[in-house]
Amino acid sequence: MRQIALTADQAQLIDERMRTGAYGSEQEVIDDALARLVKDDLENEVGIESVRAAIQRGTEELRAGQSVEVTDEEAFVRDVVNGAKERGKRARGQREPNAPS
Repeated sequence: MRQIALTADQAQLIDERMRTGAYGSEQEVIDDALARLVKDDLENEVGIESVRAAIQRGTEELRAGQSVEVTDEEAFVRDVVNGAKERGKRARGQREPNAPS
């Protein structure tokens, strides 16, 4: 486990989020913040369109009864991010005919 020091402003922000009742613990606030950071990074790297398309495909698969059991959350997220990066690279390559392969 890693321990980090928070500034007074950061601690106050966490406290405010917990007071709203949206989060049950400080860990939930941090988990949500980190998930949003990963999402933002991914959107910036591969493009929002690729992320939206992946979310749409996933939603359609779930509605069709297709799902996977996640036993290792970190590995799952890593695989999703890497797959999105690869699809983004391929999509950019298709849009840029003069781009090197």
